[in-house]
Amino acid sequence: MNARTIVFLVGLSGVFFPVERSLSGVPEAYDLAVPASVLDSLEVVTDGSGDDLNGDGVPDNSLGTILGSLEPLIGDINEIIRESIESGDLLLGAAWPDLPISIPDSNDVTTDFFLLEDEDGNPMTRERFLVRRDSFVEGTGTPRFRVTGGEVAARQWAAGPVEFPLELPLAGLRLDLIIKRASVRGTLSAVGDGIAVANGTLSGVVSLADFFAAINAFLGSEACGCLRLRGPLLVLDEGTGAWSCSNTFDDMCGRNDPCSTIASLCSLALGIFLNNADIDTDGDGEPDSLSAFLRVRLSGAKLVGLAGPADCNENGVPDADDIASGRSADEDGNGIPDECVPPVTGTPFHRGDPNDDGNFDLSDGVAIFGFLFLGNEAPGCLEAADVNNSGTVDISDGISILNHLFLGGPPPADPGPPGRPCGVDPDEPGSPADTGCEAYENC
Repeated sequence: MNARTIVFLVGLSGVFFPVERSLSGVPEAYDLAVPASVLDSLEVVTDGSGDDLNGDGVPDNSLGTILGSLEPLIGDINEIIRESIESGDLLLGAAWPDLPISIPDSNDVTTDFFLLEDEDGNPMTRERFLVRRDSFVEGTGTPRFRVTGGEVAARQWAAGPVEFPLELPLAGLRLDLIIKRASVRGTLSAVGDGIAVANGTLSGVVSLADFFAAINAFLGSEACGCLRLRGPLLVLDEGTGAWSCSNTFDDMCGRNDPCSTIASLCSLALGIFLNNADIDTDGDGEPDSLSAFLRVRLSGAKLVGLAGPADCNENGVPDADDIASGRSADEDGNGIPDECVPPVTGTPFHRGDPNDDGNFDLSDGVAIFGFLFLGNEAPGCLEAADVNNSGTVDISDGISILNHLFLGGPPPADPGPPGRPCGVDPDEPGSPADTGCEAYENC
C-alpha cells in the first residue's frame, strides 16, 4: 500500500470492533443488489471550521488546525487525498442494506463500508464496482466496518457516536488512527441505482495516546529500519503522565527521509500536539485528545460483484478448487476450507443484552439492576450481563450500559452488543474473567 495514500481501515469489524472468531456465511452471501455509494472527496478541514464537541460554543478542530500549520513540513494532505481518489488508489464504498432507494425516514439505518475495485479498471468511469473480499471478516459474509442505528429524516442522515478508523499520511509516514466519538452526517439523494451523500461531515476526537502510539508503531516498522530504534521514540512517564522524546536511535536514513524527519523534529512536534490538545475525554480536567473535522462527499454507485476468487489460505489456488480437488476439507459445506475457519468454543452471545431480547437498550440496564437488587432471576448468559467483562456482574455493568446509551461512553466489551455479530467470550474457560454463558437465544 502506498504510504501516501489515505484509506479507511476496514480491517476492523462492526461498528468498530475486532472479530477473532468465525461467523457464519461467506462474502457471496452478502446482498450487493442494494443502494450503494462511492467516495468522491475527503477533506481534512484545516481552516478552523468544526463541530462544537466540548459545549463551549466554539468550533473544535485542533487536529486540522495543526496539520494546516505544519503544511510546509508535511505537505498538503488534502492534495494527496485528491490524487489518491482520482488515480483510483483510494476506492472506498458504502452500501445501504436496509435503506430503499426512495430514502424514506428511518431511525435504524445500517451503513456498510467496503474497499472497492473499479470493474473496468478505469478510474474515470466510477460507475460499477467490485467489493474487495478483505472488506469482510475472514471466512464470513459480515462486513468488517458497519455503522448501525443511523437516522434519516427528510433525507438528512446522521449516525454516531462510533469509532471510525482512518489512515493518515504525515510527512510520508502512515498513521493508523481511530477517530473516537465520531458523528457522521450528510444529505442523501437517489442517483441511478445508488445513493449520493452531499455536505457530508465527520467529526470526533483522536486521543494523544493513540496518536503517539501510531507514530511509534510506524517508526518501529520495517519502513523505518534505517532509524535503528532501540525503543519507542515517544515515551510516557507512568508516574507523572508526561510524554517525552527518547534518543534511543541511530539515524542511518537518507537525507529528507520521512523517518529521519519525524525523529529529528520529535520535540517540536510533541510540543505542538500537547499544547493543542483541546478535549478532555476522561473527565480529569486535562485535555487528552485532539478534536477533528472532515468533509466527505460520495456519489451513487452500483456494486456488481466480488473482486477475484476467494483464496483464504493464500496458496494461490481459489478455495473452490482446493475443495473440489480434495486438497482442503469443507466439512460444514460453507465453501470455506476448514483450515481457514478457527474452531468456535463456547456459547455465542451479545454482551450487553442480559434480557436476551436481541436488542441493546435501556431495558438491559434495568434487567441487571433487577437481578442485583430486586431478586429477579439471573440472566441465562451471565457474560451478557458482565458488560465491562470484569469477571463480576455488579452495578458498574448497569451503569456502563447507561453511560454508553446516553453519554457516549465505551460500548460493551467483545463480542459487543446487538448490532455486531455474535461471538463467544474471549476469556479462557475457568479464568477469573469467565462468568459463564449457559444459554443465549438471539444468535
